[in-house]
Amino acid sequence: MAATSPQKVYAAFHAANEHKGQPTVLLVKTVKGYGMGKAGEGKNTVHQTKKLTDEDIKYIRDRFNIPISDTELESLPYYKPADDTPEMRYLHERRKALGGYLPNRRAQGDEQLYRARRWRPSRPFWSRPPKAAKSAPPRPMCAF
Repeated sequence: MAATSPQKVYAAFHAANEHKGQPTVLLVKTVKGYGMGKAGEGKNTVHQTKKLTDEDIKYIRDRFNIPISDTELESLPYYKPADDTPEMRYLHERRKALGGYLPNRRAQGDEQLYRARRWRPSRPFWSRPPKAAKSAPPRPMCAF
């Protein structure tokens, strides 16, 4: 599954959440610099990118449908969606669910903790005899 498809990522997490009775693993292929176009998408140097060209900025604007005109783009304005958009409603709902907009340290948590059973080995590790060395020849190391 490619992490660049939000619908596929959501569907995979939904299916994993609904799956019961055994562990579930999601294998997700990500792309470094997703959305940056030729300025950094799929390149290891994306983390060192300091400045984008005007063409790169226009590409990102167009790819993510950011409503900023070409004339405004020269000043790189900050874009904030209106409060009545689905994105902003979602963000405000999440902040309320997390207890507000500023972090707050609680003296006592209200979550229930699960106490795991303590593991007790039959013999302490220091009293076990060392494992015998295998006589097989060493394997060549490979990297792909």
